[in-house]
Amino acid sequence: KQWYQRRVRGHFSKIYPTMAFSLSLASRAVCQRMLASSIQPIQCRTIFTGSQNLAKLGTAPAPYKSGLLPSTHWTIERVIAVGMLPLYPIALYVDGPAMNFIVVSSVTMHAYWGLDGVIKDYAFERRYGPALMPILRAIWKVICATCFGGLLYFNYNDVGFIAAVKKLWTM
Repeated sequence: KQWYQRRVRGHFSKIYPTMAFSLSLASRAVCQRMLASSIQPIQCRTIFTGSQNLAKLGTAPAPYKSGLLPSTHWTIERVIAVGMLPLYPIALYVDGPAMNFIVVSSVTMHAYWGLDGVIKDYAFERRYGPALMPILRAIWKVICATCFGGLLYFNYNDVGFIAAVKKLWTM
């Protein structure tokens, strides 16, 4: 059977070389599609080997397990960042408790998401171990919550954030 296939292919490719080439590409594409549809994709995970967890295989991080999709979260971050551009000049003219709250909330969320992204990007597990990122993120959450609480306290029990910025600029 193999001799017959070689003989027919050889004869066919001598007579019609372009058609033989296109048929070989088409059959290769069909085979790849059939193979790709029958094999389920395997997600790569970090695998520890050895007693000291030194040799690690795999490159993909664990699946995202939060409530928001990463694309939705990214969109919200960008909307707040772009919305902060007109917010500050408007806040200088419209000074009130609601505007103070909006400015303080947007500044705190922007700072939190910004440094949290830096922590996620640069405190990775392969280099610093699995415990560093959760510790840094927990510390950053406490710092941001404390700052947000302090700014809210300043807004409602003192002159407010916007008035304080105006006073700083008049100095």
